[in-house]
Amino acid sequence: VILAVGQFIHRKGFDILLDVWSKIETKNACLIIIGSGPESRFYQEIISNNQLKNVTLIDFLEKQRLCEFYQLSDLFVFPTRYDIWGLVLNEALAFGLPVISSKQAASSWDLVVDEKNGFMVDISRQEELTCRLQSLLDNPELLKIYSQNSLDMIQNYTIENMAQRHMDIFEEIVMQSKFNTGREKNI
Repeated sequence: VILAVGQFIHRKGFDILLDVWSKIETKNACLIIIGSGPESRFYQEIISNNQLKNVTLIDFLEKQRLCEFYQLSDLFVFPTRYDIWGLVLNEALAFGLPVISSKQAASSWDLVVDEKNGFMVDISRQEELTCRLQSLLDNPELLKIYSQNSLDMIQNYTIENMAQRHMDIFEEIVMQSKFNTGREKNI
């Protein structure tokens, strides 16, 4: 089960993912895209016009129900054209999912390590996404390894750790400010 989650808008790149799906060679995999938005009908047309098999679009879900889909999935794909962060990657790792993510999502640079818990791809190069997706579908053992690595990597992204990091940054700013103020008086 390959999962993608986000708004059904152009920026999220689900049209790219559907085009890539048409090139994937597998009978045992399914693609589930969860979200809502103005491009929903467009995605349905892509699925219908290309006679895509094993693709399901699901309307927006409340968090508890969405978590059930994260739990049943084997791989997460985030094909965004650009994203300031992309919290769905945090969520995917928290559920132990290997990920294929666009390099155009800022969270990818912190949360995805190529060939450790998945891959970062240039989403404008569809053949790269196709190749990475196909390679993971063909290698279930690698999916298991990447899954454990995702769980290990996300452990540092707790609320407590993030709050502490913010406090450390504030302290650094205050100390730097005091240092600069003291230096200015001596000059």
